[in-house]
Amino acid sequence: AQKIRKQVHIRIIGDYDVDGVTSSHLFLTALRRVGAKVDVVIPHRIQDGYGLSLHLLQQAKEDGVDTILTCDNGIAAIDEIAWAKAQKMTVLVTDHHAVPFEEHEGRRTEKKSLADAVVNPHQQDCGYPYKELCGAGVAWNVIRVLYENYDMDKREAEDLLDFVAMATVCDVMSLTGENRILVKEGLKRIRHTKNIGLQALMQACNVQPENISAYHFGYVLGPCVNATGRLDTARHALRLFETWQETEAEEIARDLVDLNQERKELTLQGVEMAKKLCEEGGYENDPVLVLFLPDVHESIAGLIAGRIRERYYRPVFVLTRAEDGVKGSGRSIETYSMFEEMSKCKELYTKYGGHPMAAGVSMPEEHVELFRQRLNELCTLTEEELTDIHSRGWLLRHKKTGARVMLIENDDENKVFSIAFRTTPKNSTGVPHILEHSVLCGSREFPLKDPFVELVKGSLNTFLNAMTYPDKTVYPVASCNDKDFQNLMDVYMDAVLYPNIYKEEKIFRQEGWHYEMESADSPITVNGVVYNEMKGAFSSPTQRVYRMCLNSLYPDTPYATESGGDPQYIPDLSYEQFVNFHRTLYHPANSYIFVYGNCDMEERLEYFDREYLGNYDEITVDSEIPRQKSFDKTERVEGVYSVTEDEG
Repeated sequence: AQKIRKQVHIRIIGDYDVDGVTSSHLFLTALRRVGAKVDVVIPHRIQDGYGLSLHLLQQAKEDGVDTILTCDNGIAAIDEIAWAKAQKMTVLVTDHHAVPFEEHEGRRTEKKSLADAVVNPHQQDCGYPYKELCGAGVAWNVIRVLYENYDMDKREAEDLLDFVAMATVCDVMSLTGENRILVKEGLKRIRHTKNIGLQALMQACNVQPENISAYHFGYVLGPCVNATGRLDTARHALRLFETWQETEAEEIARDLVDLNQERKELTLQGVEMAKKLCEEGGYENDPVLVLFLPDVHESIAGLIAGRIRERYYRPVFVLTRAEDGVKGSGRSIETYSMFEEMSKCKELYTKYGGHPMAAGVSMPEEHVELFRQRLNELCTLTEEELTDIHSRGWLLRHKKTGARVMLIENDDENKVFSIAFRTTPKNSTGVPHILEHSVLCGSREFPLKDPFVELVKGSLNTFLNAMTYPDKTVYPVASCNDKDFQNLMDVYMDAVLYPNIYKEEKIFRQEGWHYEMESADSPITVNGVVYNEMKGAFSSPTQRVYRMCLNSLYPDTPYATESGGDPQYIPDLSYEQFVNFHRTLYHPANSYIFVYGNCDMEERLEYFDREYLGNYDEITVDSEIPRQKSFDKTERVEGVYSVTEDEG
């Protein structure tokens, strides 16, 4: 505040990705709002490199800048900040990257910055409870405090959350805790944003504001912003968010979309080069892949590293030739802390920084092979951590019926099969639950009264069950024995598609509900397997509260009903409604089939088609779940729970 009042020259130094650009925009907006004399510099990826470089500080000194404010960078610029302080400059650092450290005799000590203030939740002595903020998230918290000091309406800070949300998603931060709230609130605001640039970018990307989601941040809007920093200069993206001229915003937005298309094409070419190097370059035994692609544009190294990581499930560095040596980016897996591991050979680099899942690095070209050797020698990853699940997967659709089939092939002998149907109830009579029980009471090829019980007794299964959820019914089985596994699939497929419920109404009466009298003088009572089961479930106050919460939160959807059945309404279900529910929803067109493990997948597909799916034609099944509209006011829900005299 003192610097603002004195009207000294403040310069924001940001970064060239979405997080850095949006952080710069947030600080520029906020500082202008409180009357500061401020400008902003976004480093050029190739000319300036990442973060707070000496070149940028020297330029700031020449321009008469008094105070440097970093966003999304600065925590690793120990030497650069020391130079700035020697020039009598004030330096304020806001960052979210890992704090650099020195290790001596097994003890780690954070490197101390000479900055006048450092805001970074990863500092050892930082008491802020949530550590997973992106750079824009850190910046926004600083702005919130700034606005409070100026007695400004907190809604002004909240109006900036659309940019915080986009940065959080695009920087691939964990969507938990505070981040989840920031993204949720940001999505609300971007649908009504007053920012001309955001409006123009959504229009150029054909994104309807009312339909925007986190997906659009990460895969549609964000890549366009990133593309400017990769192939041109991120200052264009910042200008997009700063302008109030519609025609200028529309022009910049179109340029961003075009740049992103060019970036996609370059990335595809780079990925193919990287795959070829992996497969032909003798990298099969390297737990950490270090790929030197000298002719790839340095701006897309991180994108290529991410694609290769997904393909081989290993930590990956992609390095490329730059003006002053070699630059590169890394992308990691959950069990490998990239910044921590690369810090073990930091003497090889001219510059580096990052966090557990991603990093950037610069080094002399002659150090590339040594870098690869050292990382792999120091790596402690095990084979199990590297190989994920050793699987090949397919998502298929049966042409004749539309049945969806997912196959996961690997060497796991514990083979798994499941068939599921989307069973969305329209009331609380419990028809999905009753049907789940009833189809397992005999079928076309297995007319036993209770084949499920026989399987439990005589099968070699490792898992056997049937489960009703609020929106689906699932029939999973597993076995390590090939013949037993085939038999389990036969029983379940025949049961769900050809049950005896059409021949024997008594199955419905037995499993669902029926009237009963013990003697001529006894009162008429209701009985049935599911009816009695749900009486027990509804006798629990905890279950009662849970059901009321679910039902009241989604009043316009199937979740407002009780798929398991409310004992009060189960007797309203007729036999005709019961069989019609099966006829409509237990059709291959509404099915999801899953097979996992060490088995011949082509043989399984032929079997499904020959024995079951081929007997049906595709139909239109209305089992979609409508979206619940937002509440426009607080709803109060009350329920009654009966207790006995003793319980009272």
